[in-house]
Amino acid sequence: MCTYRYSNSLDYADTVQLVRDLVNAVPERLVWGSDFPHVGHEGKYATEDFLYLLEQWVPDVRALDRILVENPRTLYG
Repeated sequence: MCTYRYSNSLDYADTVQLVRDLVNAVPERLVWGSDFPHVGHEGKYATEDFLYLLEQWVPDVRALDRILVENPRTLYG
């Protein structure tokens, strides 16, 4: 899910519950991606800002490690 393509809110507040629901339901099936180079929105967004948001939305360090490290390792080898 790309927050700026999905959200109707400038601070993406309307995406928080969806992210948390996904993390609670299937943390073993999630990976993080940046949607870089933000086609159609070039120059408006910095990838690191979205990574910071992910850290705010997924405060559980174990779940965050799964999304950022373990799941991609399993998926991509």
